[in-house]
Amino acid sequence: MRFWWIASLSYAAALLAGLLLPAGTILVRQGSWTNLIVFYGLTAVAMGIAAFLLTLMSSRILFPQYWWIGQVLGEDVYELHGVYFVGVRLSRVPSRLQRLIFGANEKFRRWDLAFGLVWLVLVIGHGLGAMTSHRMLELYLPKPVRLPETLHAALLTDLPALRELHRPWKSDPDLMLDLQERADRLQALRGKTETDWFRLAQFQLARAYKVRKGPNDAYRFSPMDRVFFERGIGAQAADDLMQVLSVPEAKRAPLTRGALTLLGFFYLSEYNYPKAEQILAEALAKEKAPDESGIPLHWTRMLAAQVALQRSEAEQAGTLLAAVLADPALPKPLEALAVEHLAEARRIAGASREVGPLLDRADRLYADAGDAGGRARIHLRRAVFLADGGKADQASEELSLASMQAETANDVFVLNMVVRATHLLPALH
Repeated sequence: MRFWWIASLSYAAALLAGLLLPAGTILVRQGSWTNLIVFYGLTAVAMGIAAFLLTLMSSRILFPQYWWIGQVLGEDVYELHGVYFVGVRLSRVPSRLQRLIFGANEKFRRWDLAFGLVWLVLVIGHGLGAMTSHRMLELYLPKPVRLPETLHAALLTDLPALRELHRPWKSDPDLMLDLQERADRLQALRGKTETDWFRLAQFQLARAYKVRKGPNDAYRFSPMDRVFFERGIGAQAADDLMQVLSVPEAKRAPLTRGALTLLGFFYLSEYNYPKAEQILAEALAKEKAPDESGIPLHWTRMLAAQVALQRSEAEQAGTLLAAVLADPALPKPLEALAVEHLAEARRIAGASREVGPLLDRADRLYADAGDAGGRARIHLRRAVFLADGGKADQASEELSLASMQAETANDVFVLNMVVRATHLLPALH
């Protein structure tokens, strides 16, 4: 009787853990690959244990008593002419003779195989149960909506190497071909200086984002994604930046903060927020050091604030964005970006009354600048904000406006985030 109590309670605990652990991937503050692997791994272990315990309880009823005594209790069981002997000492009988006369082991093997098959079937059933539970939990525990790509187009356009070309970053095949040719020429250059490596890294980062052309292209979040980060090219940019940073600081050209900023952007593009936070903190520590990279300090702060927003650290993000907005010489397009992200920081912090006015202010700035992509992001952020307040109809309307305006502006990053928001806001399904 004690077995049934212990096995039943253990099974219930393992099953409950397997059904609820997927909620960890929804509630966790940092949605990194490590967290996903940990929670899904624990779910698999819990469901495997639950299936094993249920198989064991089923076998206790369905399998012969002698199998239980021999295989579970571990006692010696032998069979001769249909009679089973328990605890028989056969140490003096040669093993070959044992196999010829006492055949219980052969029957054990058959029952062991049946046990394994039952466990396999139950594991599949429990796995399907965990998947169903995950989908149900997403309806009641929606993931916090984070928009990680809201700075990408503006930063890539503002890279010193692209500013020299007087061409904003767009999903333009001619631009990508030009950047590749320039990168190839720099790559072939012998005896490259730190400035050459830094310039090469900018070309590689600008090339790393690829527009998806078909269902076989890579994607990060959904097959509906419009653009993806090609890690191979991005990793080349990171290697180029490490070439700059590997030079002893005393001999290094004054590019340290700029190189660290772009390295932080690489990790942000990889969704590796802990690493991005670490690198950008190093960059911010160099804010008073001479820097000739052409990467303004406000970009270092903006990227650090973006990483903080992805990690739900609203107060830290707000502090960084306030420092950006305190600059009287801040260009209007960057002021709009900073105000937009400040609204996001206030939304995450729960300061609902401040969100609307900040979004309105950013929208006016984008309208004055003729930035259709920026205005599309404002509609997107309004949709998320309205969904937080339970206003599903208005949120759905704002999301449609964001999609239409992003299509008109051909802003693939906003279109990516529209897809993400649609999936993460169950009220809009």
